[in-house]
Amino acid sequence: MSFDHLKQLHKVKSKTSAIGDIPSPLRDELRDLDIARMAYSIIPYQPFFEGGDASLKFFERMRTLSPTHGSCIETISKYVLGGEIEITNRKLPGLAQTDAEKLPVSDSERNAYIEFIQRFTDFQQLHSQLAKIYDNYKTYGNAFIEIVMSEVAGERSVKFHVHDADTCRYLLTDPNEPRIVLISPLWTTSYIIRNTPNSVPLYPNQTVDANGSRRTIIHLTNDVVGRDWYGLPDSIMGLYFIYLEYQQGRFTVDGYANDWIPRVFFELCEDLEGDSDSLASDSTDEFEEALLNTFTNRGSDKKSVMYRVRAPGSSEKTEVHEFAANTNEKFHQAMGDIAESQVYKAHDWHPMLNQKTQGSLGNAGEFQQVFRLKFHTVIFPLQKTILAPMQQALKLAEEWLGFQNPNGTTIGLTNIFANLLLDAPTDTTTNSNATK
Repeated sequence: MSFDHLKQLHKVKSKTSAIGDIPSPLRDELRDLDIARMAYSIIPYQPFFEGGDASLKFFERMRTLSPTHGSCIETISKYVLGGEIEITNRKLPGLAQTDAEKLPVSDSERNAYIEFIQRFTDFQQLHSQLAKIYDNYKTYGNAFIEIVMSEVAGERSVKFHVHDADTCRYLLTDPNEPRIVLISPLWTTSYIIRNTPNSVPLYPNQTVDANGSRRTIIHLTNDVVGRDWYGLPDSIMGLYFIYLEYQQGRFTVDGYANDWIPRVFFELCEDLEGDSDSLASDSTDEFEEALLNTFTNRGSDKKSVMYRVRAPGSSEKTEVHEFAANTNEKFHQAMGDIAESQVYKAHDWHPMLNQKTQGSLGNAGEFQQVFRLKFHTVIFPLQKTILAPMQQALKLAEEWLGFQNPNGTTIGLTNIFANLLLDAPTDTTTNSNATK
């Protein structure tokens, strides 16, 4: 799609419900201060939020700087992706497998499917692409996988590209029109004028070039009511507490950097004049030096527990003002504990599993109980979710390359603690979330 054609498609933007409507510091974080520089005026694309795309940067920053939030995303990935890819039977979404379908694939089917995949990729790269789908899904609530099916001199090939969600936007089309995804590393006007975004139709629609090559893109979303174009992270309900952890980190660093260094202030009411025996006879510099040498570690003299001065009998009392150090650590610790527990709740995760290894807390039985529960409610559903777009992409590759797959062989994921799953589900081949 040419740049001139994109400009001709300009329409009035539709609204997208925004967390930025909530009166709080979050509203300022989600406000797009760069909106004046963005390319909305020359390309009618749908921003991630109606106020702009600052929320994408915000979600990335929270994933990086909120300790519990980032740790949950990272640790859950070890349980979801820590095993290896396996060859298994395809399952229709929403339909239970028969006993025959639950059986392992035959060696011949397995070997044939391995050879098919190795025609255009390898399993290490496939695993890395699944990890990128997971990372984008958990961070942004969206993941995009582009399928490019080429034909050169009669030879057909397939490539998969997993794009970061912050590089993808929807062209703003009418409800009855096919959706088109625009892909660009930057979305400023100055960049878009020089570099037209790549446009790819949303699956099942495809573009076909003069050589017969085809392109389409699959969009995986964590669907949220009121958002027709993009999803949101599945931990969105804990956003306030994720942000609280981030704020605590900033507060601590800024507190150290801007701490009020003085601890004592002396208010002297006598003029520093008089005989040498009185306090008033000492110069200001001499008085400060005496205090430093006597009571601090910054002086060079031997320290003393006493310091005696003498002032005229008619002088007023010297006022000493003490600046107490910040000792609010109990409050901050309590708030930190509350934020941590709420972030775990938002991820439906358990602190014990963040230890990563069975028995790391000295209670293997409790670990097994927690793991089996979270396998059914978190790990297994996430495996199905991130596998779904890749399984659909492999199905397109089968059709393009002419691979015969009558029994519906596909890929699944094993689990690093499979020995603990006494009654866990046996397939990882369906999707409980939406692929658009």
